[in-house]
Amino acid sequence: MAEYEGPPWRSNTSTSLPMDFNPWNQNVTLVMRNTTGGAVLVTAPRYLINSWKVETQQACINYGSQLGGCLIMLMMVAITTRQAKRMQPIFWLNMISLLLGFVRALIQVLYYIGPFQDTYRFITGDFSTVPRSHTHRSVLGVVITVLMFCTVEASLVLQTNVVCMTMTPKWRWVVILFSTIIVLLACISRLILNVINMEFVLKRSVDKHLYKQMGQLSLITETVSIWYFCAVFVGKLAWTMIIRQRMGLKQWGPMQIICISGGCTLVIPCKFAPFPTPHLTLVHVS
Repeated sequence: MAEYEGPPWRSNTSTSLPMDFNPWNQNVTLVMRNTTGGAVLVTAPRYLINSWKVETQQACINYGSQLGGCLIMLMMVAITTRQAKRMQPIFWLNMISLLLGFVRALIQVLYYIGPFQDTYRFITGDFSTVPRSHTHRSVLGVVITVLMFCTVEASLVLQTNVVCMTMTPKWRWVVILFSTIIVLLACISRLILNVINMEFVLKRSVDKHLYKQMGQLSLITETVSIWYFCAVFVGKLAWTMIIRQRMGLKQWGPMQIICISGGCTLVIPCKFAPFPTPHLTLVHVS
């Protein structure tokens, strides 16, 4: 095996370095064209490039996992659902949500291995040479994100209606009305956020203060929506367990296990969930 001699652009120099020189604090400087005909030097710190590289790798792992998970769940739901339930709206909403989730994850993976993630474009911010097809793909990713979110929320409302079917009509309609209001707030805030994101994709400029506010509002409404529906489902299971105990059915069964695990899913993430400001990217990451 040949001995590694270093990268081909490596060359010796007679430049002397100070004793306290730290190679890990160096900057990377690139030259880009100026609109007036001159040249512009763009300098980026090494830690910024490393952070960008790690974030890209983490995002690819994340969306690659979503890609496989959505595909597996799509096949499982299609195979295991009984024929009698395949005509129900919940089944088709879940299928559409999984299909949109698969396409969204695929577009996100293609974004992170595409021209937008080129080192020169990342450092200089010059995306003028990116083909329009990749920009249109990013816009499609934003649109699919909104559609997927709306189908998931609509499915949750329908499932809430099914879960509350045994309640009195008065309280069932109160729960359904409250669920609809929460879903509308979450969907509208997500839609506005993605419209701003789409504007950034097409025009490369956006009001960052407005984006920050809408990002926080969207994250809050989505978290409230998830917490609310988890509370409804777990609460209904807990009430069913109480009724069963009053009837003398005290054995440990799947219902108790689902209720306890659902309670952990409801409480633990909300306890530690922060409300960070989402990053502004050419394809919205969420």
